[in-house]
Amino acid sequence: MDTLAKNWWSLVLRGGLAGAFGLTIVGWPNLMLGVLVALFGAYAILDGACAIVSALRAASRPAEGWPVVSEGLVSLVFGVLAFVWPWVPRDVVHVIASWGVLTGVLELVGAARLPRARAGHWFLGLGGLSSLFLAGLLFAVPHANRHYVMWVIVGYALVFGALLCLTGFRLRGASPAERRPGSPHTVADRHAQA
Repeated sequence: MDTLAKNWWSLVLRGGLAGAFGLTIVGWPNLMLGVLVALFGAYAILDGACAIVSALRAASRPAEGWPVVSEGLVSLVFGVLAFVWPWVPRDVVHVIASWGVLTGVLELVGAARLPRARAGHWFLGLGGLSSLFLAGLLFAVPHANRHYVMWVIVGYALVFGALLCLTGFRLRGASPAERRPGSPHTVADRHAQA
């Protein structure tokens, strides 16, 4: 999918946002649940806006970047919900878990659409799996205490952020020919076909 390949920097930016979100939680002593919800809302809104803008800027056809745009819209909706829905603090586990399921599926779709040559599709796929793993951990213990929820979210944010950064840097390192779908896996493969 050229949309992600053209905007490798947006993946790095989104990975940095996820890492900053996780580190902010770690660095905030005695974090209250309401603050955690607000931090999640701010992160989701920024991440969603970045995803949508980068996809729309890079897509040569409107339908090309639909997985990234859809993921951005999901994040925007859940981010706004965190600020306006009064029951979010009580249901924060279900809200973040539901967000993890939806974004995880869309990240896996995006990874499946990336070209296979050095493009880092495995890193994006692992990012999608980490989102689903986050959802699974939160759904498995829906009445967990605040510290459990906090550390699950921190672990996810740091792992997911690193995987997005790795995906972006792998896409940056790929040549334009390697970024196209159906391109050979390696330089040696291209020479062998010549």
